[in-house]
Amino acid sequence: MRHITLFLLFCVCSTAYSQVNFQTLDWQQAKDLAGKENKYLLVDCFTTWCTWCKVMDKQTFPDEEVSRFMNDNMVAIKIDMEKGFGIELGHKFHITGYPTYLILNPKGDLVKVSIGYQEAAPFLAMLKENTDPSKQKALNGYSQKIPESYPDFLTAYWKDKNNKPGNEQIAAYLDKTENKFSEAYWAVLCRFYGIDKKYFQQIADKRERYRSLFGTDAVNDALQSALNKDFSNAVKNKDEEMLNQFLKQMNDYELTSDPETVLFYRLAFYQQTKDWKKLMEQMEAYIRIHGEGDVALNEYCWAIYEQCDDPAVVERATAIMKSVTAAHPMYAETDTYAALLYKSKKYDEAEAAALKAIELGKADGSDVSSTEELLKKIREAKPK
Repeated sequence: MRHITLFLLFCVCSTAYSQVNFQTLDWQQAKDLAGKENKYLLVDCFTTWCTWCKVMDKQTFPDEEVSRFMNDNMVAIKIDMEKGFGIELGHKFHITGYPTYLILNPKGDLVKVSIGYQEAAPFLAMLKENTDPSKQKALNGYSQKIPESYPDFLTAYWKDKNNKPGNEQIAAYLDKTENKFSEAYWAVLCRFYGIDKKYFQQIADKRERYRSLFGTDAVNDALQSALNKDFSNAVKNKDEEMLNQFLKQMNDYELTSDPETVLFYRLAFYQQTKDWKKLMEQMEAYIRIHGEGDVALNEYCWAIYEQCDDPAVVERATAIMKSVTAAHPMYAETDTYAALLYKSKKYDEAEAAALKAIELGKADGSDVSSTEELLKKIREAKPK
């Protein structure tokens, strides 16, 4: 199954170096402590429904090298992005995906916004790069003031999404504001560039300046979001040439420096167009990079269970999920494995996997009702 709602502990205690010492400090206390100890500050921006936040807690933060580095060099806190100060923090740094990690230098300046689940090795590499004074540079487009002074129409929109400003009001602000590189201006531009192509082009033309002020990831996200319309059209038309044109545009704006970006778009394209053989080809390419036990494969294998009737593809997906569950014995992945075994009519193995999934799900507080229904189907299908 796909990952479903899971709880996330607010504070994770440290046991020697087996876990990161997330401290129960507020924003200002954490900044003060980091400054006093001349350490960098890491802020884990999470939500209670974020599945990948919990995977980070279970798999990445307990890694010995990660926890040792963070406990030695960083002050770490967690902030719920849907409560109190977390809401203001999300507005300031344009946080819309979770988990997101903020890294601030000992002076309290933002140096990095890192988005999404990361395995231990790349996460550690990211931490080391962004806590090395010779490599990191503060994103000086952001002040240390929270909240910043934003246009009234933007703050009203944040408080109530029904208060979305009109295009004319947004355009008037973007056109008349002299400083096109202020924090307030960027807050409006990166949210509402879609009202007119000229605002997207403004970001594209000045992308290096915006990247230096507000971070490469933030600017690339804006560019990529705009271009994603072309990807959606390629999917709608099931047109591989349109996909290739989209990927060329991505490359033109330096959005494919990570070769896996292209791979992920091809995976998404073939999944959404239900071309299961080509999806499996791309999955094999992913496996050559990350290994057969990588948890990201679960999403594609679940889609194969739900929608694919090609026996060869289903068989290969089942083998992949066997490796995934061996490496990561978690509820959602084990449920997918059980479902694929059921689809393959391997009922004894499917029953065992479903029972294991239910056990894992109950242990972490997941709703296991769908797996219980699957188990019922498996038992009904078994020869009497």
